[in-house]
Amino acid sequence: MLEAGVCEELLEGYRAYLRRVAEEKLNPRLAPKLDPSDIVQNTLLLAFRSLEQFRGDTEAEFRSWLRRILERNIQNVVRFLTCEKRDFRREVSLENALGRSSVKLLDFCVKIDPSPSTRLAKDETCLQLMDAIFSLPPDQMRAVLLRHWSGYSLLEISRRMERSCQSVAGLLRRGLKTIRDKMRNAG
Repeated sequence: MLEAGVCEELLEGYRAYLRRVAEEKLNPRLAPKLDPSDIVQNTLLLAFRSLEQFRGDTEAEFRSWLRRILERNIQNVVRFLTCEKRDFRREVSLENALGRSSVKLLDFCVKIDPSPSTRLAKDETCLQLMDAIFSLPPDQMRAVLLRHWSGYSLLEISRRMERSCQSVAGLLRRGLKTIRDKMRNAG
């Protein structure tokens, strides 16, 4: 049995090799969720913990053993990231979604009106509306923005938020009531 320090050095010598294999095997679409270095680190940790299970005699057999551990790690992580609730393929860029909702908000707020006083009043209303929306609890705010700024249906929102349609309807109802109350109190 090798000493811990010797084992660490031995395994560390394979870090670059494992990183190259991980980069080769990983789907590029997983890049925002998964760094190959994390997989390699986990592989080295598992190899260190189970070094006594290695049954080979040569460096090629050792490298093959490490590669199998790495490939199993990759399979496990991909399985985890592609299960229904976490499927990275269903994700939408937050920047894009905010960009779309911002355009709708700006359309509402920036319509040109000939009267400066009317434009000022509309700007104040727009700011009050934004304050009211962004003061909502996070789930209510998300439901309101998805429905009224992004135009998603109740069913689409329920899927995105992983909630029932009734739950989303309740969030929308409470959120809109709070917004109306705040707008009345501000005016």
